[in-house]
Amino acid sequence: AQVTVIISLGPASHEIGALAGQNVDGARQSLESLYITASGDPSRYFTDAAPDAVIGVWITPPGGGDAIDRTNGCTALEGSTVAFDVSIGPVPDVSGATVDAATSKLRAVDLSAVTTEEFSSEVDKGDVIRIADREGGGHFRPGDTVTLVVSKGPELFPVPNVVGMTRDQAKETLEDAGFEASYSLLWDAWPDALTKVSAQDPK
Repeated sequence: AQVTVIISLGPASHEIGALAGQNVDGARQSLESLYITASGDPSRYFTDAAPDAVIGVWITPPGGGDAIDRTNGCTALEGSTVAFDVSIGPVPDVSGATVDAATSKLRAVDLSAVTTEEFSSEVDKGDVIRIADREGGGHFRPGDTVTLVVSKGPELFPVPNVVGMTRDQAKETLEDAGFEASYSLLWDAWPDALTKVSAQDPK
């Protein structure tokens, strides 16, 4: 009798387009229709993308091996497994809030907070200026601790005492210290040597 031998070509391969930005449920269904199954729950991150949008796709070939980033599209084999990174929206904006209010707002999305301080001439003392970048880079995840940068108010600097100096000496001394000098311009009509500062405000 004649025997027909059927030889395996291995798993079928499929072209997969870029999945970034797609809803995770839709992306999962489209891959499952190609016999590429999801492995476990997605990893969720705070990003500027819409909630439940795919931000990362990691595909492991049949039989195992290292997962490869395939977010921007690839050719994948049937029987592969896929893991998704998914956005849960941005970290809440707490700029300008009190530390207590900011901490409460972050706790509501499963983030804890610690504080550090810096000077600010724009944000009131004790209020939050911003959230510091994540240590080590990358996106924050639920359960992470964020650092709130809290305002110490404007930085203060000592004012030089210019009483007894001439007009030009006083101006130079104040400008070297980072200040501006204000006085009646009538005194510019006098030679500098004939002028002397009698008082200043602030002292």
